[in-house]
Amino acid sequence: MEKKKNSLKIGILIEVTGSAFHCNILNGISRYADRHGLNLLCFAGGRLHSPSSFDNCKNTVYEFINNGNCDGLIIFSQMLGTHATRSQMMEFCKRYSGIPMVSVGMQLDNIPSIMIDNKRGMEESIRHLIDDHGYRRIALLRGPENVPDAEGRWQSYRDVLSACGIPIEKELIIEDQFSLSAGTNAIATLIDERGVKFDAFIANNDDAAIGAINALRLRNISVPEDVAVIGYDDIITSKVVEPPLTTVNQPIYEQGENACRMIHDLLLGRTVEPVQILTSKLVVRESCGCRLKNFTRMPGSSENKAVAAIKSDIREYIQDRLAPSHPFRDKWMLSLLLSILDSLFYAIMKDNSNPFFNLWKEFLSHAIEKNANKQDLTEILLVIRSRILPFINDKRRILNAEDIFLQARAMMGELYFGTELSSKIVLSYKEEQLQNISEALHIALNLKEQMDIIYLSFPSIDIPACFLSLFDNPEKPGQNSRMILAFDEKGRIDPANYGKSFPTPDLVPQRSLLSRTGKFTYVVQCLFYGEDRMGYILFKIDNWTGNINDMLVNRLSSSLKGSTLLKKIRDLVLNLEITANERTKDLAKTNAQLKLEVGKLQEILSGDAVLPVEDESMDFRIQKAINFMNRHFNKELTLQDVANKVFMGVTYFSKVFKQVVGKGFIEYLINMRIEKALELLKDPNLKISDVAHMVGYQDPNYFYKAVKKHSGLTPTEYRKKLGINDLI
Repeated sequence: MEKKKNSLKIGILIEVTGSAFHCNILNGISRYADRHGLNLLCFAGGRLHSPSSFDNCKNTVYEFINNGNCDGLIIFSQMLGTHATRSQMMEFCKRYSGIPMVSVGMQLDNIPSIMIDNKRGMEESIRHLIDDHGYRRIALLRGPENVPDAEGRWQSYRDVLSACGIPIEKELIIEDQFSLSAGTNAIATLIDERGVKFDAFIANNDDAAIGAINALRLRNISVPEDVAVIGYDDIITSKVVEPPLTTVNQPIYEQGENACRMIHDLLLGRTVEPVQILTSKLVVRESCGCRLKNFTRMPGSSENKAVAAIKSDIREYIQDRLAPSHPFRDKWMLSLLLSILDSLFYAIMKDNSNPFFNLWKEFLSHAIEKNANKQDLTEILLVIRSRILPFINDKRRILNAEDIFLQARAMMGELYFGTELSSKIVLSYKEEQLQNISEALHIALNLKEQMDIIYLSFPSIDIPACFLSLFDNPEKPGQNSRMILAFDEKGRIDPANYGKSFPTPDLVPQRSLLSRTGKFTYVVQCLFYGEDRMGYILFKIDNWTGNINDMLVNRLSSSLKGSTLLKKIRDLVLNLEITANERTKDLAKTNAQLKLEVGKLQEILSGDAVLPVEDESMDFRIQKAINFMNRHFNKELTLQDVANKVFMGVTYFSKVFKQVVGKGFIEYLINMRIEKALELLKDPNLKISDVAHMVGYQDPNYFYKAVKKHSGLTPTEYRKKLGINDLI
């Protein structure tokens, strides 16, 4: 039987959901799905073929997908394929053959794909730095190889520099991931390691650009006075950082919306384009060095011509940049905005600003009522400013115009203050609630208590529905699971559904449970601790705000692991007591030994146990812990992680470790990493930043300090002593 269009379920395969970039694109998908009554299941996993075991555990959710739970798929191929080749992505998609698919960010054979032309935006940004600012030494943080977006931008960089007769200098090129830390690390490499001078820095995304700005400030280098910085993506944060970030706008909201439209059309039997390409554009703000002095004046233009041209530009901007459902595309709001332009020009040219401020206040009031974003309003005002100033020739009027724009922004800030204050209070409340929930989960003595806490507290952080299941066999997570908690807006679901084994791809024992309250959007994430897969959770989403959900899943996984370990220890204590009681009086010696073991395990529960060094079982456990640290020294390791690995309480493990090894856990781990780093630094083919990452240091600055503290020399000085020159 053909499914009704409003019962269609669209699966989304994406790497993460927490960043501003991901939230923007997911909001685009959700907006289209809401308008057309589509259900969404977002399988939030990791990157394919990643060297990280963390990613590999997250990827477990991709094993759950089949044509029973999803009618169509939106696959964020580029995000998932950061470490994969195009052919590997094709092979991955084959597991879902029979389900209509759309690929986002990577063009795949026989799968409709939606792409963004990144070359144009990158070309515009480099041309702007060269032609408008005269910069020639332009450093580039390029993305990873095999990522189409990164390769396209890298090609544009080479093409533009070559066309301008500027040689490409390898020492100005850094390759890294799309992250905040990538920008920080790039600046450390360019300045601290290589000692190179550069006029401008182009990052592979806005987060990295913001990280670079912060890193430059720490070195007393001003942006844009000393170094210009340009980002990529045009996320919300780029508009509000200081200085406002010049960046390349990717229509990511539209990309999400169009991807959902495309998969919907496929499911309805409509023809879709094999490849749809959206355009990126340069957005000039201030981090590149553009100030008032950079605007080119156009003397002799008539006022009417100026107003008409500006109105045309504003219409085009709103049409190209804002989603069809945006409040500013409402005919009445657009008409009011265009009327404001007449009053603004009148205010500047005739020195009478009252009509403008009256209209501007009215426009702001309606914008707030319609939940218009403050950043969008700020952007509109900046666009108007950039279009009006070139038509003004008189210096006094230029100053008058700037004063009016400052007052307009101040008025906007005042009117939005109440709204923002309310939002901050809500966010602060959510963060406080999350902390309280985490603490309550860790204190809970058993799984039942933890499930009660989740049921009672999740709605307070805007999670109205949740389904939590554990794998029957963690080694084969895609086979069967058992649900241990389920609730939605109607309340807790009948416990008769709990504890029964069901196929994991069904997600819940009865699929009708997901739609008890109508159309839905659920995120599906794997619960794991270290390399141990435990189960998965579905939680309902009303809007994509990001980090709080990811944080919650991480803390929930840790709490579940803790309660599982506690149960194992208690069961072992109980078994030993039973065994001891069943022994006959003739086995007094054995009985005494068992009682001793019971006592030790009970001490583990309290965290107060202290055993003599000669206890061979403890020596064995500590050696096992050291072996684990040796294998995983290049990853994030906490005292909790290692203690859990050898089934010991944290306090107890810390005491015994120091007693057996003679050093504290942190001191031993740092020494281990630095000793391995000193060996790796002897290899002339490795860069210092590579060595830092290989031994678990994400921040090169901290790595430098740690090496110097341990050996008395910085990594550079250590290599010079060995007669090795640093790689450029």
